[in-house]
Amino acid sequence: MVKSLANDGVDEEVNAQPALPFFVFETEERNREHLVLDAYQHHIAPYVSRQEVCSLEAARLFAKYIETLGLDIALTKFPWVPVGSIGCLPIIGHLDPLRFEQAAPLPQWFAPRVLLTEPFYLKSMERLHEVLASRNHDEWYTAPKKHLPRLRPVLEDPLDTLACLVDFGIFPVDKADKLQDRLTQWHEDGIDEKALAESLTQEPLLAGYDAALKYLEETQPCIDARQVSISPNAQAVIPQNVAEQNDLLAFLDSQYTTFVLSPFTERFHLGDLIAQKSGSDRDFLFVLVSSQHQRPHLAAQEGLRLRQLSLDGSDLEPEESTSETSSGAEIEIKKRDVARLDVKSGEVSNERLVHWILFQAVTIGASDIHIEQSSTGARVRMRVDGSLITMHKMSLVTLKGVLAMIKNTCGMNPSHLDTDDNRFTVNLEEKTIDIRVSAVPFRRGYQKIVMRLLDKGAGFKRLEDLHLPERHESIIRHAGTQKQGLILVTGPTGSGKSTTLYAMLDSVNGPETNIHTIEDPIEYELDGLNQTQVNLQRQLTYERVLRSLLRQDPDTIMIGEVRDRETAEAAANAALTGHLVLSTVHSLSSIKAVKRLTQMGVPPYMLGESLILLQAQRLIRKLCDCKHPDQPSSQQKEQFDRLGITVPEAVFTPAGCSACLQTGYKGRVAIMELCPIDDSLAEMISAGASTADLEETATAAGFCSLFHEALEQCAQGNVGYDVAMELSKAW
Repeated sequence: MVKSLANDGVDEEVNAQPALPFFVFETEERNREHLVLDAYQHHIAPYVSRQEVCSLEAARLFAKYIETLGLDIALTKFPWVPVGSIGCLPIIGHLDPLRFEQAAPLPQWFAPRVLLTEPFYLKSMERLHEVLASRNHDEWYTAPKKHLPRLRPVLEDPLDTLACLVDFGIFPVDKADKLQDRLTQWHEDGIDEKALAESLTQEPLLAGYDAALKYLEETQPCIDARQVSISPNAQAVIPQNVAEQNDLLAFLDSQYTTFVLSPFTERFHLGDLIAQKSGSDRDFLFVLVSSQHQRPHLAAQEGLRLRQLSLDGSDLEPEESTSETSSGAEIEIKKRDVARLDVKSGEVSNERLVHWILFQAVTIGASDIHIEQSSTGARVRMRVDGSLITMHKMSLVTLKGVLAMIKNTCGMNPSHLDTDDNRFTVNLEEKTIDIRVSAVPFRRGYQKIVMRLLDKGAGFKRLEDLHLPERHESIIRHAGTQKQGLILVTGPTGSGKSTTLYAMLDSVNGPETNIHTIEDPIEYELDGLNQTQVNLQRQLTYERVLRSLLRQDPDTIMIGEVRDRETAEAAANAALTGHLVLSTVHSLSSIKAVKRLTQMGVPPYMLGESLILLQAQRLIRKLCDCKHPDQPSSQQKEQFDRLGITVPEAVFTPAGCSACLQTGYKGRVAIMELCPIDDSLAEMISAGASTADLEETATAAGFCSLFHEALEQCAQGNVGYDVAMELSKAW
């Protein structure tokens, strides 16, 4: 017996078409953009139909299961509406994603769910009750009553799944008999999964069952492609060659999210590749469809493209094929396989040579690998402690093979010589290294590839791990205890600014402190920190996130970088209204950061009132233990005396050994200049004092420049005199 909810809220039998409205339901209008965002958040498919209400076929299929299982269709007990079908499975929809968590009479594993707009939901529910009231039992078949399990059955293969569907009475009797015969034949022939998939797409009896089986096996978001509207604008989001080669069809697009139809769940990982190829930062959610039901859409899109090309007079030749692979590929390297390779013999395969290059880079702690053409062939250089070292030379023939091997590994097209970027992961012993690959065109038809190695497993450093002088650590810890104010760390790219900021945050991190970071990208995920990723595609800029963040009651805020006036003013305002704010800015020295910010447009009075600490830093090469002592020259003595540094008995110079690869340097040391902002400096900054006047006042209060700090390290024997002198230009 099928029931509906009458006007007075009392269940009654439906023997005729019910008076409308047949239920009471208060809703809030959800626009198209909100529908997309809500669907993406709950990892389900949004439903934008090409028709006004659910199809008659969907309503009949849905009603069959309701009656077969003896369920009550009352809205209060089962507020779902059928919108389509995929194979034998009814696709049901609702307009409240939170209700998806509630149990429904049809098991989750058996009935795919989608998210609806309010108007479509209400009209479809009315249509469903009209169909139920006017149905003719002679027109509908009723399967034997079976109990569908709440949990998905454990099935070994697609044939087993098909047999399960037959056993539960899912098919019409005439189809079930034919299918049972076909199953028996497939079992006898030993048909494999690939052959079965091809049979399902060619067999009219089983139209749509290819996607139905995949859904039952994997429970991916899916949709009835026959009933959805395909947005023409969405097609431009996916590069044409990627879409054609992988049978992808973007059917719904918004400002932040694109939903992509595909009959192959194995291709649901291509979101990163699409984003990289299209140069976008949007999110992609893949939705499973039947290959038969997707084909008409693909054909229509291809016809539209060809007509457009014809009108434009464009070349109709097919594009050059590409061989795309996952941008998230992983390769395993074992030390015993590559450690003793004789790469100079020229008899090593390209794959093993690439593995040897990566192994050497990880072993010596390189930050970057450069593979490039040279005047006589090709070379591999690695950046270690800030300097490039030549590690291997090879022929141009070998270079082509190595470049192709690397590009294949990370999903680039080996035949393309344009600029390209991608990544892959290396697993070496107990280390996992993220490799970021960048390729640019080079002379004579070659490319140069640079690979950046990111060992996120190394973790962040605490303040005590930085081995700072006692004075430096004391100043930084004191600034971190302030309840409000602005701390700025300056320096060029690669100077360790982020490492210092994370160390500062760790020193104040505790259960009583609300710390929030705004980063691009998030470098370390730390317990106790609330971290937000900047996303320009979603208009999540530093300034916009910071303004919203101030309503989250933060105590300490870290902003990855001050890039513009809006962000700088927002940071200074936050520091003036009771928050401790940490950030970075590009500047030659700590005190020159004041001029940098005023040039951005920040009023001097705002900086004078908010700044509590300015810090500049560099990472400079540290001498290896094989260093050689020399007597300081008269010029060196004069330089030490001028800065008030005790002249050391010896000034060390690099020597070279196997431990430092004969360079004389091993590791780097952080050189920092710290300028606490006292009352006198704050007044001068507010009054718009010059950089020279600020430097003079700060020096009188004990401030030491980067050059001074570098010579201190030289006097202690940690760095070479020539390296220290390089910082004289920074002051």
